[in-house]
Amino acid sequence: KFEVKFILDRYINLKITYKEDLESLNYLDYKDFRTGLGYDIHRIIKVTNKQYISLGGIKILSKAKIISHSDGDVILHAITDSILGALSLRDIGTYFPNNKKNFRRNSKDFLNFALEKMRKKKFLIGNIDLMIVSERPKINPYYDKMIKELCSLLNITENSITIKATTNEKSGLIGDEKFIACWSSLSLIKN
Repeated sequence: KFEVKFILDRYINLKITYKEDLESLNYLDYKDFRTGLGYDIHRIIKVTNKQYISLGGIKILSKAKIISHSDGDVILHAITDSILGALSLRDIGTYFPNNKKNFRRNSKDFLNFALEKMRKKKFLIGNIDLMIVSERPKINPYYDKMIKELCSLLNITENSITIKATTNEKSGLIGDEKFIACWSSLSLIKN
């Protein structure tokens, strides 16, 4: 013979009796899951002699010069904005306006600012998906080096990030080699 005991139900003490109870469990799994979308675009000009530009935290020798107030790293700018967006914060320009202090500033400073905000709110990057649109420079030759640098900067593993690159098929301002753009989509998970 067993004695019956009654236990008050509490939200944090979920019971799974019926199929519908699984929905509550799924909600808890994703309650502290956020996504962010970032975008950046910069004008580029063709130059006769190759020079270094910043992309994805690395230096690339290119016949395209990026025109920007800072170092013009569209990849780091897009990632920064996607982190800020996932945290429900304002965009990169709010925190780093085009002023004397930010002239030619390293984009890693912007990224580190967003990462510090992320850590204070106790989030980690779940994954990040990047799309770079540019006729030049070609990204493929720098893919592995860029992945390693971004993993180091973001404190993530290589299976948490992907970089996709495409051209604009010679159409529009990007196709005319006048602009380079990057989209960043990421997920943040509560630590």
